[in-house]
Amino acid sequence: MDLLSEDVRYVNVGLPPIVGRWRVRRAFEGLTRPFVTFEVVNHAVATDGDIVLTERTDVISLGPFRAQFWVAGRFDVRDGEIVLWRDAFDFVDLTRACVRGLAGIAVPGLRPRLPRTDAPPGR
Repeated sequence: MDLLSEDVRYVNVGLPPIVGRWRVRRAFEGLTRPFVTFEVVNHAVATDGDIVLTERTDVISLGPFRAQFWVAGRFDVRDGEIVLWRDAFDFVDLTRACVRGLAGIAVPGLRPRLPRTDAPPGR
């Protein structure tokens, strides 16, 4: 959060943008609860001047529920601060991840394992 500018624009493509560091912080507060974990596995990171692109797998766990899904991110940096943070993911992939996460509660063997960093993202 310290790298975000005060007026950062955070966009999950297909959802309304969140503007301002304190609003972004509030949006992520749910991920700091004791029974919630959030993990990121970066598969690729590229830069072009002040633009950073990422391809990654995001993992959200709530107790025994675990969902992991592919995300592409873009960070625009100005004067050492992120002024734009844009993430894109496939809603079908997210839905599939949630269904698998729910099934994994009943059958723990169905829970996805964290992918290797050198493996391409996907199922």
